[in-house]
Amino acid sequence: MELKLCAGLLAPANPSSDFASYGIDKSNSDGSFEMKSVRPGDYVLLAAETEDLEYTNPAAVQRYLEHAIRLHVEVGREYKEVVRAQ
Repeated sequence: MELKLCAGLLAPANPSSDFASYGIDKSNSDGSFEMKSVRPGDYVLLAAETEDLEYTNPAAVQRYLEHAIRLHVEVGREYKEVVRAQ
């Protein structure tokens, strides 16, 4: 089975125009993402089967929230989460 590349988005739970607090990455060949230097706080994590996710557009992101994971990020912790790509 061939994996499709997709976009992974880690967005603040309370969206803002501070785009420095957003994390976005394209999947690796195994479907995983790696996001570094994430500020502590509450986020939603989602995966979209597109490489062109308009993550700054709330209307474009809305359809992906159904399968998003809520995540509380703390300093010094590493997280491994599984999220369904849509």
